[in-house]
Amino acid sequence: MSIYSVIDRLEAARQYHLAAEGPPMDPPANRLDVLRRARAYVDKTPPAIEGQGGDEHTFKVCCKLVRGFTLDDDEALDVLAPWNATCAPPWTERELRAKITSARRNGREPHGGKLADRPGWTGAPGEDVPPPGDDEAPPVEDAPPPDVEAPPFAERFPDFCTRVNSHTLPPDIVPNLIPGMGITMIHGQPRDMKTLCRQEITRAASTGDAAFGLEVFRVAAPIVTWVITEEDPAIVEKDRYCAFFAGRGQAHPDALHVSIQKAIDLDDPQWQALVIAYVKRHAVQLVVIDPVRASTAMADQGPRELKPFAKFLRRLMRETGCAVLLVHHDVKPLVGKADDRAKPQRASGGGIFSIADSPIHAERLTAGGLQTMLTPSLYKYSASPEPFVVTLEADDPKRPTMLRLHGEVTTAGDAAELALHTKILEYLREHPGATGSGISKALQLRKGTVFEALDTLELRDCVTHIKSGQAKLWSALTIEAPDVS
Repeated sequence: MSIYSVIDRLEAARQYHLAAEGPPMDPPANRLDVLRRARAYVDKTPPAIEGQGGDEHTFKVCCKLVRGFTLDDDEALDVLAPWNATCAPPWTERELRAKITSARRNGREPHGGKLADRPGWTGAPGEDVPPPGDDEAPPVEDAPPPDVEAPPFAERFPDFCTRVNSHTLPPDIVPNLIPGMGITMIHGQPRDMKTLCRQEITRAASTGDAAFGLEVFRVAAPIVTWVITEEDPAIVEKDRYCAFFAGRGQAHPDALHVSIQKAIDLDDPQWQALVIAYVKRHAVQLVVIDPVRASTAMADQGPRELKPFAKFLRRLMRETGCAVLLVHHDVKPLVGKADDRAKPQRASGGGIFSIADSPIHAERLTAGGLQTMLTPSLYKYSASPEPFVVTLEADDPKRPTMLRLHGEVTTAGDAAELALHTKILEYLREHPGATGSGISKALQLRKGTVFEALDTLELRDCVTHIKSGQAKLWSALTIEAPDVS
């Protein structure tokens, strides 16, 4: 028997069982209410305990969800996730999916039985869960009918267009910066203000304000935002966020959700289910992961190793409609070699870059970490925004109670020149009398690029040099960083 015959017979068996269940019910008008009632049921249900009928108990719970509440497999899995965490031991995702499939096929719970008004329980929160009956006992399998044509997994293009015509692209989370679909990634080296930029973006998103004080980045209305971070301790996150809100004279928004150092492992299917369930329950529109390396062991691997994590992110966005913002530390270049990689490909050498739809590169401009240049590039679904420089303003450099990040839009050429000149000036302030070759080696830049920049800076009275034999010894003249305007 060919593999195609086996597939056809399995599909025929599935169609037979679906036909035996009768016509499907019309979907309820309020799906959120159905999910609420299903969660209320599960919240009142005792956990499954190994050696105490846990297997049969789990099967009965699955019957109530997929038959009584008419949940699909992913909805049932999300509703079961918090309950499953209390089971001893918890079921794996694969085991739960098998239970759900068996319950849908073999259970005897009436379809939609938990949606109708029934004596003893209406599904409302707070009411007692009815004792499990014997209506979920698996029946004896019936023989499958003769082969029938399987439903297609492809469609004609006109049918596809008709189905998709009603779809619309979601609006930007932050206009002209963070798209409303796909994965945005802020990446750069340590101390490049990536986390501060993340905090400013989420402040603006959750309050409906202009990010970085730029009207071009003004958010029209508050957006439900969830930050998952392992970057800094809870007290540091709290103090910085409070300082950012104080800097703009804002109250603390209900639209901002945080998970600070909760050790959320996004390689774990149970954590994945919990995250998806939380996003659905709270209608989260932007999920932020900072840094991504702390939530998956695959962040610095190649595309093949990263595939399971990428599939989870795509599933998260597909099932909830949210957008994702990742914060990632770049992999450093080889010692002694100029870093001539494209900015987005500095993120782990291209592995995680392959899943980023909208990369934004962060590059520190001043030694004190008060200025950073953000360079969006290679956006997949729109033109890339212009680079811009952000400047940090604080009332106290050590324990600020007020923080603001001010942005100023520039052009790609000006931004690149500014970053190069600032690096050279900072180096010369710390190493006066350096040669052009020494600067090139220390900053891992090409000699020709450094020599040309030194000549430009000398014309602008920013640097000077003295001759020492055939070499030029360079020193900085300016004390402050060059004007970014």
